[in-house]
Amino acid sequence: MALVNNYTIEFSPIPCEIGSEQWKLTLKTDANLNELMPYLNGYFKKRVYDPNSNTFVFTFEGHRVSLHDNLIMIARINNQEEGKELAKKVVDFLNKFNEMKNEITPDYERHEPPKPMEIYKFLPKTNCKKCGEPSCFVFATKLSQGDHEITDCPELTDEQKKELEKYF
Repeated sequence: MALVNNYTIEFSPIPCEIGSEQWKLTLKTDANLNELMPYLNGYFKKRVYDPNSNTFVFTFEGHRVSLHDNLIMIARINNQEEGKELAKKVVDFLNKFNEMKNEITPDYERHEPPKPMEIYKFLPKTNCKKCGEPSCFVFATKLSQGDHEITDCPELTDEQKKELEKYF
């Protein structure tokens, strides 16, 4: 039986990125997602989980997905068509995950992303822009938020990669 059977979609501009052409979407579902969160927390390595506020954040196909009670929020959507397709994929993933959750050990512990400054100390600090960001600190911030992968910085040495992998 599916966890999420019905949902509505609402599109809105990303509020903290003035002038951005990207959108976020919010799905209001007919399901309470709170019971699924500890299982997702036990499954994903890169995630944010706060059991006190019933919030779980993970990356799905390069998009940040936030779960809260009966809401699913997906960031950085380019247009409504992409948003509708991604919403369906996320709902399908959550429904399939719900069916297999008994095979996963739940993790009820809070997990926070590493602080950007913790990441920054391992970066080359060349501001080379090869990662697509204007500076190494911006890269560190976006890496901590799940918007980049360690491998997106081509200047990292193997030793730096190993140190950073400890955070993820």
